Amino acid sequence: MNVYLEDICVYRCKCGEFSPSIPGIIDLHTIIGQMIVKKPTALNGKEITFLRKNIGLNARTFAEYVGIDKSTFSRWENNQQKLAKPNDRFIRLIYAYVKGLSHNDIDHLLKEAVKGSNKTNQMNE
Repeated sequence: MNVYLEDICVYRCKCGEFSPSIPGIIDLHTIIGQMIVKKPTALNGKEITFLRKNIGLNARTFAEYVGIDKSTFSRWENNQQKLAKPNDRFIRLIYAYVKGLSHNDIDHLLKEAVKGSNKTNQMNE
């Protein structure tokens, strides 16, 4: 997912570096996180990292929440290992719970999880 900001102030340091001034960055990050957890496709490593950092957890703690070792979690974040669907949904639900997303948003995530597993079960029959 790409996010483009328009009409923001960008400052240039004497060293030549540019620094944007983004009003409401916390709200922006929350909206981006909500969009990520609601997207219909699998999470990628950058999205997992964004969600983890947005709720203020280090990799070790997030891995403990998911119930896996830190090295597996690191492979997910670095796109070195595919994320299984149940873990994908669990990461989304952890984020939704910690961020206090609405009951409707969490219900939507659960219904999508059931819908996805029903399709998989039907294809395997």
